[in-house]
Amino acid sequence: YLVAAAVLLLGVRVLVSGYGLPAKFLPWTTFLAALGLLPMLVLSWFFDVVPDPGARASRIAPAPHRPEPPAGAAPASQAAEEVSAVSVRGDLTALLEALARAPAAATGEAWAHPLLPGDRIDRFSIVRELGRGGFGAVYEAHDQILERRVALKTLRPGRSRDEGATEELRREARAAARLSHPGIVTLYEACTCHLGPFLVMELLRGETLAERLLRGPLDPREAVEIALQAARALAHIHTQGLVHRDLKPGNLFLGDDARVRLLDLGLAHLLGRGSVPGGTPGYVAPEQWRGEAVDGRADVFSLGAVLFEMLTGRRPFEDRDERSATPPPAPVLDGVAPRRLRALVSSCLHREPAARPAAAPAAAALAEIQRQLDRPRALRRTAALAALGGLLGAGITGLVAWRFLPR
Repeated sequence: YLVAAAVLLLGVRVLVSGYGLPAKFLPWTTFLAALGLLPMLVLSWFFDVVPDPGARASRIAPAPHRPEPPAGAAPASQAAEEVSAVSVRGDLTALLEALARAPAAATGEAWAHPLLPGDRIDRFSIVRELGRGGFGAVYEAHDQILERRVALKTLRPGRSRDEGATEELRREARAAARLSHPGIVTLYEACTCHLGPFLVMELLRGETLAERLLRGPLDPREAVEIALQAARALAHIHTQGLVHRDLKPGNLFLGDDARVRLLDLGLAHLLGRGSVPGGTPGYVAPEQWRGEAVDGRADVFSLGAVLFEMLTGRRPFEDRDERSATPPPAPVLDGVAPRRLRALVSSCLHREPAARPAAAPAAAALAEIQRQLDRPRALRRTAALAALGGLLGAGITGLVAWRFLPR
C-alpha cells in the first residue's frame, strides 16, 4: 500500500508541476492516501496473526501406521505368562482383562519405585520420566530392537489398584482394543515384565492444552480447531462403546504436527483409577458427579467446559462446591466469541444430558462455526486487495485521462 501510494503521489506531483494539473490535487491525494493507511494496517495485522485457512487442512494428518511387535519378543517374567507381550488389536483385551482380575496388592506393589534413566525394561531403555499422575507414570524410552523413541506408561509407583472387575469393564476393554483414530494416541504394544504390565505408546512432541492455557486464552479460531478435533475423536470413542470420563486440558495434547490427541482415554478407568467421583472437578458432568450411569454426553459436557476455558482463560465452574451434586449455572460468554459458538458452549454445559448434543453433532456444529469464522476473513482479504487495486487504478486512470483527453 505504501509503495502504491508513493507512486500515485509522485505521479500527481509530476502532473501538477509539468502538465498544469491544479495544485489542490496534491494535498487531496495525500489526504486520501493517509486516510486509507489505517484500515490497511489493521488488515495487514489481522492477516499476519491469524493462520491461513488453507493451512488448516494439513492439521488433521492421517492416522499413523501401527506396527506389529517384532518377532520373538517375549515377556521378561514367567509369572506373567497370561499378559505377555501382545499386539494391540484383539489381544489387548486379554491384557486388560488379566489386569482387572489381578489382585490389587500384587499390582500395586509391582512398581514400587520409579524408573531411572538407564534402567532396562525388556527391550526398552529408560531415557527420562515425562510425567506422573494419579493413575500412572509415563517415561520416554528407546526401543533397542526397532531403534525408535517411545513412551512407556506404567502404574504409578506405589499406587494400589481398586478391585471389582465386572463384565462391563471387559466390554470396554474390548472396545478400547478397536480404537484407531488420528485424534487418539497410538498404542503400539501391551507388554509385561517382572515389575508388572506396561503400555508402549507413540512418543508425542508438543504440549498439553493445560500448558498452553498458562499463557492465556486462545483465539476463537484456534479454540474451535482444537475443540473440533477433540469432538471428532470423542465421536469415534463413543461409537466403540467407550466414555472418556476425564476430558480436561491436561488430557488434550497439542502436537507439533498440529494434531490434537486425547490422552488417558478410558484405560485409566478400566484399571481402577480413583477420583471424586470419577473425573476432575470443574469439568465433570452433573450426572457423573453424582455417581450415576453416564454416556457420551458426559464427555460433551467436559468438552464444553474445556472450550469455555480456551475462550476465556478460566474454568466455568471455578467455585464449584465439592459437596454439591449440582454445578452452578455456567457463566455467559459475552463478547468473547461469535453468537453460534456461545450457543454451542451453552448447550454442551446444560445440566440435563438430554439437552446436550452428542459428540458427532457437536463436531458438525464446530465445523460450521469454523467455516463462518473464515468467511469474514476471506471478505476482508478481498476488500484489502480491492482497496489496493482501486488505488492503483485511480492513479493510472487519472494519469491517462489528464494526459490524453482535452482540458
